Amino acid sequence: ITPASTQTPVTLLTLKTPHFDKDGRVAGVIGIARDISHIKQAERALIASEDRYRAVFDYATDALVMIQDDARIADVNRRTCEKLGYSREELLGRLPFFDPSLSPEKIAWITQQFQQRELVTFETNHCRKDGSDVPVEVRIRSFWVDDERFAVSLVSNITERRRMTQALQDERQRAQ
Repeated sequence: ITPASTQTPVTLLTLKTPHFDKDGRVAGVIGIARDISHIKQAERALIASEDRYRAVFDYATDALVMIQDDARIADVNRRTCEKLGYSREELLGRLPFFDPSLSPEKIAWITQQFQQRELVTFETNHCRKDGSDVPVEVRIRSFWVDDERFAVSLVSNITERRRMTQALQDERQRAQ
């Protein structure tokens, strides 16, 4: 409703019950109204904030992977799906190790760093769904939300960096 005094819309929570006359016929309604405009405004602000977060997360230029404390994927952005060729649903809940050549020792080291809340950076190859490999740099940092630990992993394609490094090395060898 919009009160005439303010011309500002108000959201009300109402409770109503019929009022009966002495013959048992409905004679009116008795009700209580509570202004919950501030609650609705807070809900709209929260939804807008979540929408902004999702847009930043989804439209990042690099792959982003959110990992739960049990090392399973909690969320991925669109770029992750595009780079790996999997749907979001196929990735959620699986382990985030896309390099079959990662040794158990390397996985243990990554896990240990994750548990210590340290930034972990390493280069590896990710195997796409179609079986092709792409060289990547992975940066992982853990964080807490309430009582739950998560990690966010930023994955950058380094194909061009490796190509440039190789070209530079080749040029140096030719110059010798």
